[in-house]
Amino acid sequence: MSRSVYTRSGAPTVQVAYHPDKPHVSIVREARSSTAGDAALTVALLLFGLGVEGGVITVAISAFLGMYPGY
Repeated sequence: MSRSVYTRSGAPTVQVAYHPDKPHVSIVREARSSTAGDAALTVALLLFGLGVEGGVITVAISAFLGMYPGY
């Protein structure tokens, strides 16, 4: 079920979807490309963070094993 509300203001509108039997429960509709882009960005940031964490752990273990003699 869909309903439309029109306003004369310049404010942006938001589309929501809801079940006809439960009109008090609604969700904001988003484009599939927006959701996919958010997921891709999340995965990229997660992989970047894991890479940085792996580098820090590698440097710490190397330091404990004495691989940096000048420090």
